[in-house]
Amino acid sequence: MIMPEDEDIKIELIEIASNISTDILLDYGYHILINSATKAEKSQPAVAYA
Repeated sequence: MIMPEDEDIKIELIEIASNISTDILLDYGYHILINSATKAEKSQPAVAYA
């Protein structure tokens, strides 16, 4: 997720990410993290750990 400049949108995205990760944990038993990134960080490849 790319973090926007607007503070209100940041708050909304954090709430959405929290709801999604909680739903996945409760429904499927998997704990996930959704992290924000800047546009510069987006150009680098993502690394996933199992």
